This record gives sequence, C-alpha cells and structure tokens, in this order.
Amino acid sequence: VIGSGILTRGGKLLLYASSGLGKTTLMDYLTASLASGTPFLGRFDVDRPYRVLVVQGELSEPELASHGQALLEHFGGTPAAGNLVFWLNTQLKLPSGEEELAEVVRSKKAEVVVLDPFICFFEGESTDKDVQVGQLTSTLDRLLEDKTLGVQAVAVVHHSNVQKHRTA
Repeated sequence: VIGSGILTRGGKLLLYASSGLGKTTLMDYLTASLASGTPFLGRFDVDRPYRVLVVQGELSEPELASHGQALLEHFGGTPAAGNLVFWLNTQLKLPSGEEELAEVVRSKKAEVVVLDPFICFFEGESTDKDVQVGQLTSTLDRLLEDKTLGVQAVAVVHHSNVQKHRTA
C-alpha cells in the first residue's frame, strides 16, 4: 500500500510514542496520502488512492475540524477530500463494539481503518496484559479477514505508557 513496507496490504501499523509528540498529526498526513494516492512525506509511494476511515476517540470537534482543514489545505485539489472520512466516537469500545465498527466500515466503504488513540477504544483494564490487548487486536484481524468489508490495512495510534511500563 505504501512503498518500502511502511503499511502493507493485509497489515497492521502501530504508531507509538509519548503524548504530545505529533502521532496524530503524522497519522493525519499518512491517511491523507493514502486517500489522495500521493507519496507519503513526498518520499514513499502509495500505489493508488484508498478510502480511509479515521476513528478518532480523543480530539474535540473543533480540534478534529482543525486537523481536517489543515489536510484539505495541504492536499487541496486531490481525491483526499472524498476518500478521507473522520468519525469522532468517544464511546466505541472493542471488542464489544465490533459490529458497530464493521457497519461503519461497510457503509463508508473504508479500505484502510485507523484508530486514534488505542486507549480510547480499549475495553480492558490494563494495556500491559497480553490477553486484554489481544482482544482488541483480534478485532482488527477480523476486519482484515472479512472479505465482505474490503479492508486492506489497519493502523493504530498509541500513547506510550505514562509509567513507562511495557505495553502488551
């Protein structure tokens, strides 16, 4: 999907860093590159435009609108505006919300799904528990495996653990 293996067809990408370092902004530009079919960071080729669904669980409506406006200005005149869908949802928890997510993916014809940030969609008690994290990532695997949905790749933005413990 993106040259040099940054995001591959059928693959998952985890963008992970401390809070405030620009993960969401970087992911915004990645999704806009995917939606427009333009090279990511002007360097990594995207094989074609994709329909991208960004499920945002953390930003406020004005913040999300600001991000969207910045992308429109940067990628103006490209297919990005028609292929990039933001869904602000602060209540979606996975895996219990899997059907709701699949329905939105289906209705928006999303080929790439982005969750930002991971913790807003996490239903478990602790991200250092492999089993609990596995329930969420298994949901993403099922999105990729369900051929009726047509999801080509998924990406997740994740804050590093405040206590600096290992994340599962």
